[in-house]
Amino acid sequence: GGWLHKVTAAWQAGRVSNFDYLLYLNLAAGRSFNDLAQWPVFPWVLANYVTSHLDLNDPANFRDLSKPVGALNPARLKDFKKRYVMYWLLRAAPAHMLRLQNGRFDAADRLFLSVQ
Repeated sequence: GGWLHKVTAAWQAGRVSNFDYLLYLNLAAGRSFNDLAQWPVFPWVLANYVTSHLDLNDPANFRDLSKPVGALNPARLKDFKKRYVMYWLLRAAPAHMLRLQNGRFDAADRLFLSVQ
């Protein structure tokens, strides 16, 4: 394999830190610190931001990665759902869609595909 295969093997062997490995993955994906639209992505893995001591052995301190960041807790999920519905309602009338798309209709599937 190429350089990414070598970096992955080094990470699996503990010779590359998680942070450095994520930087390599971002580089392989074409992300760059030179373009704000392509800034490197790092996963939000912690769930506890209130205690002064973080026990990394306690599973409760880590985010459930099967859920989106908007669903970290019930209050956050409620706010997320409210904003998400409002986003689609804002685009309900064609006049609003034209305003949001700089006077042009955007690709229909990108605006709305299905409620399922």
